[in-house]
Amino acid sequence: MKNLELSELPNRVHFVGISGAGMLPLALCMKQAGFDVSGEDETLSTIAHGFLDTDGIAVSSFELLEEEALLVRSSAIGDSHPAMTEASHRNWKTIRRGECLAALAQNKKLIAISGSHGKTTTCGMLIDLFEQSGERPSYVLGGLFSDGKAPGAWSDSEWLIAELDESDGTIDLFSPEITLILNADLDHHSRYPDEEAYQAVFKALAARTNKSVIAAVSLEALVGREIDIVTYPNFSDSERIETNQFGAFNQKNIGFALAAFEAAGLERPKQSFIRFNQIRRRQNILYFSSQVVVLEDYAHHPKEIQAIAQALAEVSSARKIVVF
Repeated sequence: MKNLELSELPNRVHFVGISGAGMLPLALCMKQAGFDVSGEDETLSTIAHGFLDTDGIAVSSFELLEEEALLVRSSAIGDSHPAMTEASHRNWKTIRRGECLAALAQNKKLIAISGSHGKTTTCGMLIDLFEQSGERPSYVLGGLFSDGKAPGAWSDSEWLIAELDESDGTIDLFSPEITLILNADLDHHSRYPDEEAYQAVFKALAARTNKSVIAAVSLEALVGREIDIVTYPNFSDSERIETNQFGAFNQKNIGFALAAFEAAGLERPKQSFIRFNQIRRRQNILYFSSQVVVLEDYAHHPKEIQAIAQALAEVSSARKIVVF
């Protein structure tokens, strides 16, 4: 897999699957970086359409494009998709989302959030810390903020904060300034046959990191590099940080965000996590009354389900009904 230079990308870029969690913020960044962006999606959400409309990104079919464009596809788009077939027929270049992000990251100091779980929440926390301190980083969030803030932004800042996706191998294209490895529990079994193969991806990412690697204490041996490994074990009660999030796993996410922030050479703001701009589908309370609380969470990996179940048990002993 070869890294693309940003200068190699044509000005016209079309996103197939543009409302996807990883595609929407990247499309917004590309538009704000000066590219002529359009896109399509069979299930375009109202929320995504609002962000696209605000940034002047046209929603149209690839087949209707007349000027040659680079096609960026999400991992959900197969080779048989009509846009892929048409691009092949026209001999137009197609790349995956991760390849596009890697090209965009080349001229920035990248803070990469990686691992099996917790990436989006930790990424959101780090973005929040930067903005509280007066910095305006570029960022690509793999989800949506609860308050309606855009999930992607491009600025003149030297920093880019982004989640890296290991599911399709494009993680191998990145050489971050700072890398967070939150955990490495086997996932994406169709690509990685065993835990050793899965963890090797994160070890290689650590080796390509220019400055700091921030890893869970249990991964210190896996990371296997000498410079600046920061470990964050479980926080004791006296070390817990005041936040609007609950659960031990969110204390760990906070620890990672703070460590990355400090590695970037910035001073921690006073507000920190008391009014953290929460992420949709991460502990979202959809309904609240004295008798019933309806909560939505993205947890789907066994370790994630275990973590949210433990967190709920800590805050309430009431009977719980789970819809999965």
